[in-house]
Amino acid sequence: MNPILQALWMGILSLLQIIFHPLFWLVLYIISTQYKRQVKAELKILGMEKGSLIDKIINATLYGFLGGLVGSILMILIGVSIRQEGLIYLWPIAIILFLIKSRYLCFSYAGGIISVFSLIFGFPKIDVSGLMALVAVLHLVESFLIYTNGDYNSLPIIIDKGNGKHIGGYSLQRFWPIPIVIMTIIFQNQVNTETLIQMPDWWPIIKPTGVNDLDGITFIMISIVAALGYGDVVFTQLPKAKARESALKLGGYSLILLALSIVSSRVSFLQWGAALFAPIGHELLILHGRKKEEYGIPILTLPEKGIRVLEVLEGSASEKIGINRGDIIYSINNIPINNSEDIKGVLNQYFTFVWVEGETYQGERYTKELKVYPYGLRTLGIIVLPQYSDISYVMEERDGILTRLWEKYIKK
Repeated sequence: MNPILQALWMGILSLLQIIFHPLFWLVLYIISTQYKRQVKAELKILGMEKGSLIDKIINATLYGFLGGLVGSILMILIGVSIRQEGLIYLWPIAIILFLIKSRYLCFSYAGGIISVFSLIFGFPKIDVSGLMALVAVLHLVESFLIYTNGDYNSLPIIIDKGNGKHIGGYSLQRFWPIPIVIMTIIFQNQVNTETLIQMPDWWPIIKPTGVNDLDGITFIMISIVAALGYGDVVFTQLPKAKARESALKLGGYSLILLALSIVSSRVSFLQWGAALFAPIGHELLILHGRKKEEYGIPILTLPEKGIRVLEVLEGSASEKIGINRGDIIYSINNIPINNSEDIKGVLNQYFTFVWVEGETYQGERYTKELKVYPYGLRTLGIIVLPQYSDISYVMEERDGILTRLWEKYIKK
């Protein structure tokens, strides 16, 4: 068998074993707490759950394993190796940062901090290039997951602009447990030589720091667990478009960091560039995205006539006939619709044949029809942007437990 394919097969087998590791279940528990908060927000805003908590956790886990498989293949092909010391400190630092602010549960911050400390003080003694390559690959995986799964169960929100006008938007919150295969270095006499795979001469692409001669060096595969999260609020486009735009930008960041990691494994002073770019570049991406939403033109505003659709409920009549988020509905069965009460008034007649006239948020007019024999249609199954609302939702970044304790007991 081709040595690369043989290594990939061994990596897949190693990946599957992670489900028996306690750390995997700890990460899954941390992620489940985030989805519990999401369910509470859905109940508050929608009055119902958009899928159960179990469904959310299963969806995140399945996509997490898919992303972990993609990441593991990249790690093995590139030949990313990490010293044990780097892994020992990575998760504790990430958890401390999570306790300060929830979105800091990201290896770009924890890895950057550890790498800078190592470069300045020589402690902990880690392979900066390898650790930064791990961060880069994880973010490539994250960009893949955001592109394919980032808009899943996005939540409609209403924002009061302060002048009596409301705009609609969406909160995107996703968290995934990512099992991934990495390699660490041991001496050849510590393993059974019968199980060794002789890799090609070009491998590994990232040379381990401090190792000039790979003769007598053996790489072993181990599985670790990471947690990836994506959080965003969007007003200037629909969730799927926003998720894909964010994914492409994050993918670009990841490729730059990976290139820096590869070059820094051969030019040592560039390790500073990789270590600083990881957290700073990631933070700039977030700030740029927020600025765009803050100053951009919202698409879900109150129309001059008709109603604006914020959400289409799963399994509803609106979903069946193809009404989408952002659409404007002008009339039902030729009866003008300008608020939620108008919809109730029309549907109280239990029409068995319904046609809806409206347009997409892009301005394309349509007429959609639905036959509902024999009982008639009772509800469209939509949530609309209200003309007036006593309640609006401010999506603020959540502080971690340590920050809240500081604000409550120490800062005073």
